[in-house]
Amino acid sequence: MSSPTESVLAMFLMSMTNFGDYYGAFERTEHEFEAKLLFVVYMGIVAILLVNMLIAMMGNTYQKIAETRNEWQRQWARIVLVVERGVSPAQRLKKLMDYSQPMSDGRRALVLRLNQSEEDKEEMKEILEMKRVHQRIVKRRKQGCSKILSSSPSPKRLVL
Repeated sequence: MSSPTESVLAMFLMSMTNFGDYYGAFERTEHEFEAKLLFVVYMGIVAILLVNMLIAMMGNTYQKIAETRNEWQRQWARIVLVVERGVSPAQRLKKLMDYSQPMSDGRRALVLRLNQSEEDKEEMKEILEMKRVHQRIVKRRKQGCSKILSSSPSPKRLVL
């Protein structure tokens, strides 16, 4: 390798796995150790840069997927609105009663989850279990109150 330009070109070609032709030339130079050290440093820097580029590309891909998912949900919402506009308000109200759940304030709502993680599923199970326990407690209290009211003495008997 007689010139610096040829050395840089040789480094590039060696990084493309063409070691055989150029690695032997390091032994014929006056600075064999320095040449091999620079090659190792060069290969290390190239590897780090390639890993950084891969990470950047993966981050960009994740962002595009998230944007695509949001766009899909927007389009789905538009389709639902178009379909709802084609149905009369009376028919919509009738169907709303079929598939919606009552809320605490008396209104009805439809809750959809397209994708649920395992944590979400566990949380839903816990919420449903708490709801069942609450309903049982309320039922027992109502039964207990009715027993107390039916077995309590009349006010006339309490007067001494």
